[in-house]
Amino acid sequence: MGNRVVNYRSVLRRKKPPSPIKGEKGEPKGIVTVARDITERKQAEYALRESENKYRTLFESSSDAIMTLDENGFIDCNIATLKMFACSQKSEFVSLHPADISPPNQPDGTDSKASADLRIAEAFEKGSAQFEWIHRRKSGQDFPADVLLSAFKLGEKQVLQATVRDITERKKAEEELEKLASVVRHSSELVNLATLDGKMIFLNEAGAKMLGIDLEEVEQINIMQVIPDHLKERTRTEVLSALRGSGTWEGEWQYRNLKTGELIDVHAITFTVKDSSTRMPLYLANVSRDITERKRMGEELRLLSDAVRMTTDSVVVTDMRGRVLEINEAGLRMYGLGDRGDFVGKNPLDAIAPEDRRKALENMAKIMETGQVNNIEYHVLRKDGSRILIETSVSVIKGGDGEPKGLVAVARDITERKKTEVVLRESEEYFKALMENSLDAVTIINEDGTTRYESPSYERLLGFKPDERVDSNLFDRIHPDDITGVAELFAEFLPNRSDTLLTEVRAQHKDGSWRHIEAIGQNLLDNPIVKGIVINLRDITERKKMEEELRLLSDAVKMSTDSIVVTDLRGRILDANEAALRMYGANSKADFIGRDPFAYIQPEDRKKALGNMAKVMETGYLRDIQYHILTNDGRKTLIETSLSVIKGSSGEPKGLVAVARDITERKRVEEEKQRMEEQLRLAGRLASVGELAAGVAHELNNPIAAIQGFAELLTGRNDLDETMKNDLGIIYREAQRAAKITQNLLSFARRHEPEKHLISLNEVIEKTLELRAYQMKVNNIEVVVEFAPDLPKTMVDFFQMQQVFMNIINNAEQAMLEAHGKGRIVAKTQTAGNMIQATFADNGPGISEETMKRIFDPFFTTKEVGKGTGLGLSICYGIVEAHGGRIYARSKRGEGATVVVEIPIVSEGQ
Repeated sequence: MGNRVVNYRSVLRRKKPPSPIKGEKGEPKGIVTVARDITERKQAEYALRESENKYRTLFESSSDAIMTLDENGFIDCNIATLKMFACSQKSEFVSLHPADISPPNQPDGTDSKASADLRIAEAFEKGSAQFEWIHRRKSGQDFPADVLLSAFKLGEKQVLQATVRDITERKKAEEELEKLASVVRHSSELVNLATLDGKMIFLNEAGAKMLGIDLEEVEQINIMQVIPDHLKERTRTEVLSALRGSGTWEGEWQYRNLKTGELIDVHAITFTVKDSSTRMPLYLANVSRDITERKRMGEELRLLSDAVRMTTDSVVVTDMRGRVLEINEAGLRMYGLGDRGDFVGKNPLDAIAPEDRRKALENMAKIMETGQVNNIEYHVLRKDGSRILIETSVSVIKGGDGEPKGLVAVARDITERKKTEVVLRESEEYFKALMENSLDAVTIINEDGTTRYESPSYERLLGFKPDERVDSNLFDRIHPDDITGVAELFAEFLPNRSDTLLTEVRAQHKDGSWRHIEAIGQNLLDNPIVKGIVINLRDITERKKMEEELRLLSDAVKMSTDSIVVTDLRGRILDANEAALRMYGANSKADFIGRDPFAYIQPEDRKKALGNMAKVMETGYLRDIQYHILTNDGRKTLIETSLSVIKGSSGEPKGLVAVARDITERKRVEEEKQRMEEQLRLAGRLASVGELAAGVAHELNNPIAAIQGFAELLTGRNDLDETMKNDLGIIYREAQRAAKITQNLLSFARRHEPEKHLISLNEVIEKTLELRAYQMKVNNIEVVVEFAPDLPKTMVDFFQMQQVFMNIINNAEQAMLEAHGKGRIVAKTQTAGNMIQATFADNGPGISEETMKRIFDPFFTTKEVGKGTGLGLSICYGIVEAHGGRIYARSKRGEGATVVVEIPIVSEGQ
């Protein structure tokens, strides 16, 4: 067995019972024992039991719920599981189906059982799955949880371990974080966010008041405007230098109130806000507290501080029995005490949390033995019941004879430091996870360009496994056409420590294809930890393709003759092409971007526009809508537009695009064509009716003349009674009326050439109004005359034109009297190109759309029987047409009527 020392009680096992050794005569000479060394086996068994006990202890003592399950259900669970799901024993929990510990549906509406089955299948397939989940306790109470499913083999069987953490408190904390944002806005301290060049983008109410800035003007202010002149140089040399280095500057400073000019003393903390992935500075943040009053008292406080020699650490002195003899101000603050009387004479151990008192007593024994202990951590209960973590060092105070006289404890509150350490550890894990799982690849290269590290995402980016290209040269993968430019940039970048480089290159994929890559390099060669250049790589191949397609689309938009306008969902214009600027009369995009397109639409079309907006949001598209608009340069234009909803990648509406064209001229041509066709139609009808009217009038003239003559002769007889004479009077008057009708028919039918002279239409209208002046005054009709003083004369038949104007005025007068017993006529003249335009507008009942189509038709009248023949406007139409002009009307029911007569300007001799 050599020199091994063996404990026979624990590690030897006899293979056979001891056998005696006998001599020749059979007498005992010794004993033979056969043994096997099982030390290692026993040690292994012990270690296995110890490991099993350790993991069982961890399993049972975990504050997270841990359970194992297979495809049939739960196998085992820990005590935390029973507490979390309100079960009394394991058998009760294990008997549940996984669906029993969840509500029927998750918050997004998905079926819990179906979703859980998918998560379990994912964990079995990928090895693990982590997600948030809503669980339900046996009591029926729902709670949010983080769930981690991990697959492993139990013997030959594939099982899952589920770790469930109740995140109710975390969710509450997230809600508190939102409240914190509100606190920032209403904080009594100045809180400011600015771009890297100093332009303010946020300032809370306290800051606005401190700096004399109106909140709506914040984005127009640069932070250098509020820094007094004597500090501007220091800002550049000290503050900005610190921000470029550590990213943070803290100290006392001064600001200038922009309204009063007053200087305000502050304690300021300025720091850079960095991009979470690139760590590049994005913004400058500043938190400042007004210390003007504190500065005023500064000298007094300094003198007081020197007098009492206060330290920032708590200092407590006790006697050997542990009673407090003295405590400084820092100690009072740390323990949350009002004055020394709250602590002097008491035992500091009473303030230590129950779970740490045993450790404190053990340390007291060490102190008495060694004279001091350093950096011990205890949880302490403050006077208000809150808990803090302190770090303390305790020393024995000895007298001149070397005997212990008391103890002095110097302590500091490390609660926040511990929290920070936890946050830093979590942050480290977080950023490590980000690097390993980021869509961007991260590579670290040496000064000569050789690769030291490539993140897992490198395989997704360029097809190479992380260790496949280590020690290779970065330039081996760059497109030949890009190498020279990249090499020059790299040479400039290399000497500039802590500098950042952004560029785009083409890199070769493992499959031989070329990918467009965006590279952001950070020179950390002087960083003692990294000692290299960190490069973030992002595949922008698809983005480049989309940019080219977008460029082509943009060129098409720019070259389009149609107006193209893009707006957000609130209707603000975001972009427009040149055709749109021309159509809306905008001088530049700056005059157009940000405006509301509805402001251009004429009031009569806005209701229709709002209705169409609702339709387009519902259907996604509307086409060929017509609106009247008023352009920036005062043009009234008719446009035809089509609207489409712009949708985001997930299908949600992001904005609207309107493609429009000016159809003013097209509409004018269409209306002119329609008018000409109507004139031709009316002229044909008038010609036919005129021939008929002439024949009828001639045939009626003779019998009517006979009736008139005999009625007049009979009236002169003396042998007739009065009744007979009255009847004959009626016959005579009606015969006269019939004669007048036939005369009108003949006038309508003859269409003889007018006898024209050079006359002013102002004079014709004026003479016509004089003929009706008395009667219109009696009928309470107001006449307003707006004659153009420089109206040119033209060749017209005075009496025919007077007949036209008289007919128009009579019709207006009768319509207004029938509607409301009074009225107002506005007679206006003006030139319109080579035409003289005479307009007669009344405030009568207006003309219906159906009547408007027939007002110039012969024998059409809206008057009662006996009050009109229906030939007046037909005759007017013929007279105006014979003068080479045109007559038309505009009206809406209830809004009055306007009749327009246009006569060409013709000089004498033409």
